[in-house]
Amino acid sequence: MNGSLDQFKATLQRRRERQEKHSGHRKDVSGYKIAKSGFEFDSKKLKPAELEKYRQTLKLRKQNRILKQWVIFIAICILITLIVLIYNL
Repeated sequence: MNGSLDQFKATLQRRRERQEKHSGHRKDVSGYKIAKSGFEFDSKKLKPAELEKYRQTLKLRKQNRILKQWVIFIAICILITLIVLIYNL
């Protein structure tokens, strides 16, 4: 009976690990975790000034990424428009 209990516990542990992996954060990896609402920081490790600076860099990176995506989208639209115009002439 003890073997079956150990197997059951191991199954539960693997299930928990898979759920952590699929939910986007791991509790034992680092001081922060990625959740659905964004980044949640362990306030004991970061000072308020450092936390604000890090948030600003994340915000800037996000803005840059969005800008790059729009530039690529517009470039592709212009390219498709030019191809259509050339083949219709």
